Amino acid sequence: MEELANRAGLALDNARLLRESRETAERQRLLQEATAALSSAAGPDEVAEAAVEQARALFGATSAT
Repeated sequence: MEELANRAGLALDNARLLRESRETAERQRLLQEATAALSSAAGPDEVAEAAVEQARALFGATSAT
């Protein structure tokens, strides 16, 4: 019974680590996209527009006012 409990604990730890790894990868992807968008902006208006779009993507907003 103890072995089963140990294995279940390991499975839960592995699932948590996998979730954290996926969340970290998603944050890194969003950061890379934001960096690319801001780097390619030619002027202040484009920088502002890129910043708003990236914030919308990050927070899951559908519109900005």
